[in-house]
Amino acid sequence: MFSSSLFCLILIMSKFQFPFLLFIFSIQLICAQKDEIVLGFETLYTSSTRNGPEDLQWLLDLTDENRSPTISIGLEVLYQKPVSKHLKLGIGLKYSKFGFHRHFEARYPMQHSGNGTFEGEIEQAYFRVQDEFIEAPIRFEYQKRVFKSWRFLSAFTLSPTYYIGTRSKFKSDSYYSWNFHRSQFISDVHAIGSIEIGCSKDIAHSPWKINFCAVSRHFLTNLPKDAPVSEYLYGVGIKLGLRREL
Repeated sequence: MFSSSLFCLILIMSKFQFPFLLFIFSIQLICAQKDEIVLGFETLYTSSTRNGPEDLQWLLDLTDENRSPTISIGLEVLYQKPVSKHLKLGIGLKYSKFGFHRHFEARYPMQHSGNGTFEGEIEQAYFRVQDEFIEAPIRFEYQKRVFKSWRFLSAFTLSPTYYIGTRSKFKSDSYYSWNFHRSQFISDVHAIGSIEIGCSKDIAHSPWKINFCAVSRHFLTNLPKDAPVSEYLYGVGIKLGLRREL
């Protein structure tokens, strides 16, 4: 009876020895990796896609013709923790902008002559509108070393987002103004999805690493509140970052 039990124990240990050792080795690899702090700065070419009922489509088309995508920025700080050898989970805080701009020729009411004509010169004017947001990104990052000091990385981020307000600027040859307000027509809470692909490089004689990534960001929720039209903001661009193990 004892010899039979011993044989069964040896058989079970020999059967599960490799998976058990692999599990222990994986735990050691995860524990050997350190948490990270990540700082990010991105420059995005931002715009939006809009749709509406047929009786309003002409108005959407007209306004689309009179506005152009603009360059916007984003700033973030993340805390990342390894969950496997190549996968990291991060949470943080981010400030972002999305908007458009327009160049046009401006006339002012004081230039009207009273008989249907304008006096004075036509001025060149510039108008920019940017919606500003605070995000709480949840980031899943895959990272793998490909050379001695280089790593390939890709990431998907889902960001619960809160609308801060809208900043507008008008500038012409003789006039300048800017304004910041919270629009009652924009929803307060949104969600943004982001995809990044790029690389990370060790900085010689420094605990910091530098990141270079192409990034694409899209609103998953409708921007207007209780409106007959839909508008989804998006941005594509470059993201630079610094990271350091803690």
